[in-house]
Amino acid sequence: MKNLNLEKMYRDMWNELGETGSACKSDTKVYKKHRNLLSRYNLCPACYAASLRTATNISICFNCPIVWSGKKNVFITCSQTGSLYQRWNNARNYIANNKRKKLALKIANLPWKE
Repeated sequence: MKNLNLEKMYRDMWNELGETGSACKSDTKVYKKHRNLLSRYNLCPACYAASLRTATNISICFNCPIVWSGKKNVFITCSQTGSLYQRWNNARNYIANNKRKKLALKIANLPWKE
């Protein structure tokens, strides 16, 4: 497999979600291009990057390159209640499309740690 820039894929995916307001990562060009790879990792380039950093069967979340708290010394995962991802995910059904777009753009710009 050619060398993938997973950070760029992540940012492209979330920027597209921020532009379109789609509620599904699988609607993005990044997912459609890398479906076979991302479908095994929550449809997410960051989850795939975390899997590459995980040598054992521990949760890949501990190796996620995204700083979900926005602060490098505070660890939370995307799946924690109140995280930007959870707020975006919950916006699917009952929050206006503009709110989902704003959350996606915030997610696109979260720090990526090496």
